[in-house]
Amino acid sequence: MGEIWLREKVFRKESLRFELVNDYEKEYSLTECRPSYIPEFALWINQSYYTIDKNWGKYLFINNCSEKVKGYGQGNYFARPVEIFCNANNLAIPASLPLPKLFSRIILHLSGEAPDFRQMNLKGKNVWYNVYRNIPSLFTENFFRFILNMNIETTTQVI
Repeated sequence: MGEIWLREKVFRKESLRFELVNDYEKEYSLTECRPSYIPEFALWINQSYYTIDKNWGKYLFINNCSEKVKGYGQGNYFARPVEIFCNANNLAIPASLPLPKLFSRIILHLSGEAPDFRQMNLKGKNVWYNVYRNIPSLFTENFFRFILNMNIETTTQVI
């Protein structure tokens, strides 16, 4: 891969950012490199390199690294990222961890309005979120649990 790969950044789940590193685990990691002027994003799985869209890569990485919660049925486990929050018909997604574009468009069409960009304290620290309004809770539950295999953290705090 040569010298062009020396400036790789690795996505860290602790900070939800790409950070410069010298060495990283290639069992499951998301990287950003610049072999040319345009950044390239890759998902390393079992020492194999797969070029991927940035938003899809973030979603897959967080989903993989998240604590797993037992689901319905035998052997059914879902990721619990504790990064996406819902309250009634509102959905808060960290701005640094956006949904893949097609999913974002689906939710945008349901809501009928652009998401609010707000800073909130939902995990004990201030984080910027994209807040989608008027999303039916049944859709949120079915879409994230049964299609994306994720759990969303329910909060009593006003979003």
